[in-house]
Amino acid sequence: MDKSHQGLGRDGGLKPLVISRIDNRAWPLFDPLDFTFQVVDFDAKRLHYFMTMLHANERWLAATSEAISICVDMATRRSTAWPADRLVRLCALHETHAQRPRPAELGRLIGIRRK
Repeated sequence: MDKSHQGLGRDGGLKPLVISRIDNRAWPLFDPLDFTFQVVDFDAKRLHYFMTMLHANERWLAATSEAISICVDMATRRSTAWPADRLVRLCALHETHAQRPRPAELGRLIGIRRK
């Protein structure tokens, strides 16, 4: 997995707001897996990203996960803007990931069902 997304939050404070996870297929225990991480979008406080879990040898898609997380200052426990150094990293990561194809599974609607 691309580790360039790690450490983006303020003092470790990258907290998920919305997560959509789809399991496509069960995988045999102890089989090797590969993971991808792709920045879809971001703003002053939020990060939208998409991840996949693939069987490492056979390359079939086991699961996807899409999330929007927010930067949190762990000292105040409040959302906050990205620190300048993290914003630079996010911009670079987003530029690189924008060159990748957009995942077909991206953008599934999530919500609370009402009767």
